[in-house]
Amino acid sequence: MSTTSDQFTVLEMVDRFSGFKRYGGVMPMRLLASREELIDALISNRLLTFKEARPKGGWCVEGVCLTDFGRRLLRTR
Repeated sequence: MSTTSDQFTVLEMVDRFSGFKRYGGVMPMRLLASREELIDALISNRLLTFKEARPKGGWCVEGVCLTDFGRRLLRTR
């Protein structure tokens, strides 16, 4: 599997966003709308996973989060 620099950029963005407790560690898809093809490739390579979260008292958030494999790959770079 070959990962491009654009894909690593997306992985880093998702990793940073996972720290926001308000969203339950899920980066909303609406923030990644311009990168749909990259997201699809990362999901099919099992680096990201689609997830829904409902923060306390908030709307349902549909987005992506890092898998364990994605997190390890990001840490080794």
